[in-house]
Amino acid sequence: MRNLSDSAGKIGDMTATADANSELVENIKGASSKVGELSSAYDSAANSVKEITNISAGDSNFGDKLDQVSGNLSELNNVYEMQLKGASAHLKASEEMYSGINELMSNLHSSLEDTRKYKETMSELTTNLASLNTVYGNMLSAMNVNG
Repeated sequence: MRNLSDSAGKIGDMTATADANSELVENIKGASSKVGELSSAYDSAANSVKEITNISAGDSNFGDKLDQVSGNLSELNNVYEMQLKGASAHLKASEEMYSGINELMSNLHSSLEDTRKYKETMSELTTNLASLNTVYGNMLSAMNVNG
């Protein structure tokens, strides 16, 4: 009976974990979307810097600095793209974990039903055994009275 109570408590804990994982997945999806928007903004800024570089070709030093800034923005864009890929991989792993937790919850629910049936069967067996003991006790009493 204590195991049944422990199992029910664990199911409650797993439900809370599943809810927290669901919230985490939603947060990661939102963050992934924002990183994509930021990446687009950096691409646009890098293109603008390149255009300015082409316009100001007369000033070599200025053009070199703009090329350097453009290169830095491109590198920054690459870093954000890698972060986006990492966030996507993390999201996929979280979804797989959430799926596993759902399967575990389903298995626990079915084991609860099996435990309930086991308890009912044991109760019925105990009742039948007590009745059988009463019958044997009466038979022994009858044999001792006649004997």
